Amino acid sequence: MMAPYPKIQAVTPLDGARLLVRFQNGIEKVYDCRPLLQRPGFFLLKTPALFRAVRVDAGGYGVSWNDELDLAENEIWTNGVDVKEHPELYPENAGPTRRVANSANHGKNTSATDSGAMAEVTHVSSQGIWLLVGDREFFLTYARFPWFQEARIREIHEVTLLHGTHLYWPSLDVDLELESLEHPENYPLVAGSGRLVADAEGLSPGSPKP
Repeated sequence: MMAPYPKIQAVTPLDGARLLVRFQNGIEKVYDCRPLLQRPGFFLLKTPALFRAVRVDAGGYGVSWNDELDLAENEIWTNGVDVKEHPELYPENAGPTRRVANSANHGKNTSATDSGAMAEVTHVSSQGIWLLVGDREFFLTYARFPWFQEARIREIHEVTLLHGTHLYWPSLDVDLELESLEHPENYPLVAGSGRLVADAEGLSPGSPKP
């Protein structure tokens, strides 16, 4: 009996009509939707706003844009390309989250909590920013965190870690719960708004303050 395909945990729209898809087994793949755009049933995905509205279906059995446009998990798993083959997405071919041992901080563009944990933006790329928190490094794509894309480098680097759980960029007036980076599946994107909300609490930890 054929083993079931891994279910999808999260999806992020990328430039060039591509999807960055994370499966529940931890593997990430990039799925190129451009061939689909030539099919009559998928013409509407040429509209950028609709393409960015992609979401994970209940149970992780696929992704969808509306009731008529969707992709099954087996299609993405079979025809998607391992994210390691797209070094432009992640510096040094790393994944969206990595652990860093004995990271050297030079006292610049960092913040500390009482527990000694540090927050630091270590790299800004054309696709997003690398954020180091303690010994963990997260990759924040502009597709998922659009507030950083047009920001000045100085503003991006001015990050503060509060109480070990809360990240705040004062110059941008943007705040994020650290948990939204550790468990992004609990903070899905709201179609059309670009805001991150917590399912259970109705919070908006990834959105600028009103």
